[in-house]
Amino acid sequence: MAVFLNEERRAQSLYAAMKDRYRAWLARATAVPESMRPLVMTGRSTRGTFVIAGGRSYVAALIRDAGGRYVWADNTAPGSASIDLEAQIRRATDADIWINGGGWKSLAAMLEDEPRYAEFKAYQRGRVWVYERRLMQAGSNDYWSRSITHPDIVLADLVKIFHASLAPAHAFEW
Repeated sequence: MAVFLNEERRAQSLYAAMKDRYRAWLARATAVPESMRPLVMTGRSTRGTFVIAGGRSYVAALIRDAGGRYVWADNTAPGSASIDLEAQIRRATDADIWINGGGWKSLAAMLEDEPRYAEFKAYQRGRVWVYERRLMQAGSNDYWSRSITHPDIVLADLVKIFHASLAPAHAFEW
């Protein structure tokens, strides 16, 4: 769009600043020793099928860049992947953090959706994170509108979730 508006210089400046912020968060998070990195799960179940982020997806890359260990890092899907709930329970029972589930207003609402969520350590410890913090007036989710152009802010949110001491001044966006 910058080309059409004759704003290439400004666009390049904004992109460079965003890239620098991303790399700064990346450097902080990847300095964390492997033994201190949380095990992370994603997704939600619908009628026994669990939709997860594939191991080669942008979500898996963000988990890695934020200093997490993704339970499905060895999955070869470049986008989302469907697995059965039992496979997710076997693989992710001990995950420390659960991200990108979505749609739940509370932990109790999660169990109404699927009672077997209670088997996950992340659920038991209240370490479930969804991106519904900023809903628009018409009900749309700001995450889906703006996160694609602000990976630095998405990464900052994840760093704060995974390693709060690395981001004490960061205020969650989503």
